[in-house]
Amino acid sequence: MDHTRQNDRAISTERPFVLLAGASALLFSILGFLLSRTAAEALILFAALLLFLSASVYDHTFGVIPVPVCILLALLSFAAVLFAVPPMPVSRLFGLLLGTLLPLLAKCVLMGRGREVLGMGDVCYLFALGLLLGADGILFTLIAGSLLCVIAALILRVRRLPFAPALSLAAAAAAVLTLL
Repeated sequence: MDHTRQNDRAISTERPFVLLAGASALLFSILGFLLSRTAAEALILFAALLLFLSASVYDHTFGVIPVPVCILLALLSFAAVLFAVPPMPVSRLFGLLLGTLLPLLAKCVLMGRGREVLGMGDVCYLFALGLLLGADGILFTLIAGSLLCVIAALILRVRRLPFAPALSLAAAAAAVLTLL
């Protein structure tokens, strides 16, 4: 019974973090619509933001990132290449490598120390984000998302937070910045 109360407290303290991610997704979709050069760019950005939001809410609620979200983000990146939406395909491939190898390396190093801080859902999500955002976008997302998560944990005074909301917020900012 005490365990249930502890989980309810953790979820209730994380809620503002997820609400911030949702409000930012709305703000970034408006900015993206205003900055888009083509309708395809605007639609791809809007679809990506919806997937970011769904990954955030699902990770917050259930503690996992659904694989279909990662698959849809990867397919969306192929559609972006088809419609010549930035970044360029070579950058997307480097982003895929960085988005996969850096989190796997961090996961292996931290597991060697007996700490599990990054789940395979996060690695899968970063794989798809790297393919969508490219090398510059995934580096920005990794750094900004990590900083956001640390800041939120300090403000909320919790030890564990879902990583997807911070990654999604940083990825949304990276996606909009590629339009500039």
